[in-house]
Amino acid sequence: MARFLLTSTWQVPTTADDLWPVLWDVEAWPAWWPYVASSRVVADGDRLGHGRRTHLVFRTPLGYRLSFGVEVVRIRPPFLVEARVAGQLTGRGRWELRPTTGGVATDITWDVETRRPWMRALSPVAAPVFRAAHGHVMAAGERGLVGVMDGSAHAAG
Repeated sequence: MARFLLTSTWQVPTTADDLWPVLWDVEAWPAWWPYVASSRVVADGDRLGHGRRTHLVFRTPLGYRLSFGVEVVRIRPPFLVEARVAGQLTGRGRWELRPTTGGVATDITWDVETRRPWMRALSPVAAPVFRAAHGHVMAAGERGLVGVMDGSAHAAG
């Protein structure tokens, strides 16, 4: 089995009310998150976003891509999104925003399995490398998001 429990916390100097629309605008992620190759909303869901479906493709620093869908199963704007993940990754994702003295902590958890045969085969020995690549991707996302919120972001290249 190639299961990964991956956690990150992004510190963003803003409020949850200001951060939420930027995070919710998934189609704009490639402009500020360099490892997002593409992102598109494929179904809107209800008025709050329950059932919203998004397709994401991430590049990695190791040269491979991961393509997967995300469907919102629980939402509490502007503080929480939980989603089901399906595609080359399957499992669950959770983004939770918490006010802090310096702004907003965004706790991100992915509890996923890779469906790619080569990753499944290599994961017993390569799991630390995959985790490090994930950490690199997430750190770049945090830097890009902070740049958007303070007005210094540049389009990803």
